Amino acid sequence: KTGLNASLTYKRGIGERLLRNYSSNLDISKFQQIENANWSIFNRSGRTYEIPWLIDLDQAKEFYITQTPRFQTDLDEWALSTETSKYNANENTYATYLMADFQIDWFTVLGGLRLEYTDNSYTGRESEISSSGVFQGATDITETNSYFNLFPNLQTVFSINNFTNLRFAYSRSIGRPNFGQLNPYVQRNFATRTIQRGNPDLSPMLSNNFDVLFEHYFLNVGQFTVGLFYKDMKDFVFSSNQVVDYSADNNDEGLTGRWNVNSFQNGEQATVYGAEFTWQQNLEFLPGILGNLGTYVNYSYSQSIADVGRTVNERYTHGLAELFEFVGGNVDPDYKYITPLEGQRPHIVNAGLDFTKGDFFTQITYQWSAAAISSYGSNDQTLVSVGNVYYDQFNGATKDLSFTARYWLSENFQVWFDASNILNNLERDYYYEPDLYPYTSELNGREITLGLRYRL
Repeated sequence: KTGLNASLTYKRGIGERLLRNYSSNLDISKFQQIENANWSIFNRSGRTYEIPWLIDLDQAKEFYITQTPRFQTDLDEWALSTETSKYNANENTYATYLMADFQIDWFTVLGGLRLEYTDNSYTGRESEISSSGVFQGATDITETNSYFNLFPNLQTVFSINNFTNLRFAYSRSIGRPNFGQLNPYVQRNFATRTIQRGNPDLSPMLSNNFDVLFEHYFLNVGQFTVGLFYKDMKDFVFSSNQVVDYSADNNDEGLTGRWNVNSFQNGEQATVYGAEFTWQQNLEFLPGILGNLGTYVNYSYSQSIADVGRTVNERYTHGLAELFEFVGGNVDPDYKYITPLEGQRPHIVNAGLDFTKGDFFTQITYQWSAAAISSYGSNDQTLVSVGNVYYDQFNGATKDLSFTARYWLSENFQVWFDASNILNNLERDYYYEPDLYPYTSELNGREITLGLRYRL
């Protein structure tokens, strides 16, 4: 089997963040406050910082709506956040593929090869903020790039019996940078000596994937699977925060002195490996009404190591890090400090229990995932009570408990009920350790909806 296909994508992006200043005197004590039962956001060696009260959000929203004429937009701050998010992108991919399969009794092989050509064009904005914080204007900037990729794929299936298989697979996959990362925007802020820029020259991440999967299907609806996976990646994309000393040797932008440069870049090498377990089944074998239950459980464990250019002379002592030697890397000194891959959560749990009887269906689900690095620190820094470490940013662990119910009143009418974030999970982002250096803590509140649906 062979074929051709094409994907032509156009996307326009713009994001606005408004900073509005209240032009009159504001007495915060007039706002009603609600008790928060001592919300602890900081804990170091037994010393905590607690917020016992919060402002009533509904009252704050009402105040903003009624007092809108007294709020004035800060145009410089608006430009600071808006110009970096504007872009026009064209991403065109053309591909041809060849695939074949054959089967001999209990053994099946499926193989294929895919060739892709990608042609990209991106237009962003180049802007400048003066040393006094005043927006100086912006102009369009356009960049292009293109590349070829070859993707082999080989899958083998050993059928142990009619309900049980053992699968082995190899594939090569691609992870393209998103449009926001490829946006060629540049913003030079002379007030903070900071440069924000995209990177249209980013290469796509290529991954060689190896998988082993045992799967068993039940006589009733459901399956049980256990799998192992290993991914060898190159050119993965990560957020880059560097201090650059502009001198005569690298002064193409007409800058001098030290600047903080925030952008995106490709990493050299990364590895992800782990195991995954899934059990999904209708529990019809249980007695009585319990036979109407169904269950779903999934657990994924993974570890990742990524080379982002940190050498042995730069300390990184966080417990998630590993010291890893790249064979044949010719690194001097012999080792590099390897960190977890950005965005890779080592533990993910999903579980659900449902009940179905006639026109009634209900389900409760739970999801939990461990913390993950969201952005790498530029270099090691001295932190109080810790020492010299990389000031990496983390997205904290997340959890969610949800409930849903559906009931058909007739052939046309259904009543439904949904409740999400029942546990009112505290979402916390932090630097290095959550109890030492938190930078955001959010309670998004529970959400409950009730509705009536009509079907023609």
